[in-house]
Amino acid sequence: NYMHRCLLACFLVSLSVARAATLHVAPDGDDRAEGSKKHPLRTLGAAVERLRAEGKTAGGHIRLHDGEYFLSAPVELGAKDSGTEKSPLVIESARHALPRLVGGVRVAPEQFQAVTDAAIGSFSAACRARMLLA
Repeated sequence: NYMHRCLLACFLVSLSVARAATLHVAPDGDDRAEGSKKHPLRTLGAAVERLRAEGKTAGGHIRLHDGEYFLSAPVELGAKDSGTEKSPLVIESARHALPRLVGGVRVAPEQFQAVTDAAIGSFSAACRARMLLA
């Protein structure tokens, strides 16, 4: 019975060591943080880079928490990032979270101006009156 408990303990320890890393990301996180649920990273890119820096060939889990994630540049993933068949890289929302990845340039409402360019002459007057340019 003692031997069985020792073997079970060794097995459970080996599973935890072989398990892929889990990193948490939240909009109010810090990319210098450890990436835990309590101390999440701030960006998806930082989480991917952290897995790369740790040399994780067994994939990993990146869990995105509630909020908006503004992507100023694409997050590029290659074959080396994908992990293995048994331990792939998984990027997912945290339980009950609704993360939103947003790309592009943010434009404040006050930056919009009425379009006065003569090149829009082919549009109707009603349409031209509602055209704005940022």
